[in-house]
Amino acid sequence: KEYGTHPCYDPSKDIVLPAYRPPRFIEKSPLLHHGSQIVDKKEKYFFFFRGDMGQAANRANYSLGIRQKVSKLLSEEYASDDEIVMGGRDKFYYESIAASRFCGVFPGNGWSGRFEESILHGCIPVVIQDNIRTPLHGLIEEDKLAVRMLEVDIPNMITKLRAIPMDQVRQMRAEISKVWSRLLYTSRYEMEIQFRKKKKYEDDSLLKHIVAATHGKPDATDSLMQMLWYKKLTSSR
Repeated sequence: KEYGTHPCYDPSKDIVLPAYRPPRFIEKSPLLHHGSQIVDKKEKYFFFFRGDMGQAANRANYSLGIRQKVSKLLSEEYASDDEIVMGGRDKFYYESIAASRFCGVFPGNGWSGRFEESILHGCIPVVIQDNIRTPLHGLIEEDKLAVRMLEVDIPNMITKLRAIPMDQVRQMRAEISKVWSRLLYTSRYEMEIQFRKKKKYEDDSLLKHIVAATHGKPDATDSLMQMLWYKKLTSSR
């Protein structure tokens, strides 16, 4: 099957990898500074999603129409709710994600890195993209740390999210704190530290902080090797 002229992901052989994020991307992450303490983090927003909502003319197919439907729901029914943020830009984008309970994960132009953004800032992803898998699917158990809804559930999205008890929210955050390192290429950061040392360049304290915070934990490269090994074992049976 194809979307337009783009071949679809084949789960029998393909692996969805997280996008590479430079160190500055997670500088404001509570996981980097507080680790598992995000279970009881302070919140400013209940639901957060900033970005292009595909409202311009002739863009009905952008985001498979999903962002447009969510935007319509929130603008019509929750416009006065200050804890629900949708569309537009945010000068303090990453700080806002970190201060939110739930963050939207919707397609963009056929691809979106919002899952990684949410996890890496301790926000529970709300995934609405039917038949599209998230990074490291299977190795990262999506159902333990994210909320996946079907597109037909959009009209009841906020109602369903409000029904999730706080104990479950804490459990999902605890799971996020266990796996967030898998969405970073910290082995690349370690190489950068060694390169700087060899060239006698100035130390990057943020790089060192990230490597220290994720020490002994698997990163995206480790995760890829694990998934490839598993595929090799299962394909030979």
